[in-house]
Amino acid sequence: MTSRPTDVVAVATAAFESLRHGLATGDWARWFDVLADDVVIIFPQGRFKGRHHGKARAVEFFTMVRTVYRDGLFVDEVESVTSNASTVVFLFRDHGRMYLGDDGRDYQNRVAIALDVRDGQVSQYREYFGADGTWS
Repeated sequence: MTSRPTDVVAVATAAFESLRHGLATGDWARWFDVLADDVVIIFPQGRFKGRHHGKARAVEFFTMVRTVYRDGLFVDEVESVTSNASTVVFLFRDHGRMYLGDDGRDYQNRVAIALDVRDGQVSQYREYFGADGTWS
């Protein structure tokens, strides 16, 4: 069954709001519920750099995100949303306090995530972030 583009946008938008909630609060239940069992996560750096398969690995990744942003990571502004028949890309600015070790430092950046939707679930998550971020 192929989703219509409007369905893809609706599913991805609801999923993005669940992701946004998880980033801010550490409550990932709604986000994990929308992920397909065979979800693929693609991340650009760090311990999770590269391609990762399966919901268990996704849970591991997003649990790690919470340890880095233990006070929350907050989406400030969604700058644009672009879609095609199966993918929705959200471009946004975010901020939080990043902990790499014991010391925290302020973080802000521009991020793009692409969510592929299949059968009403997120089947792939790809994240990209820019060089306009600041760390202090």
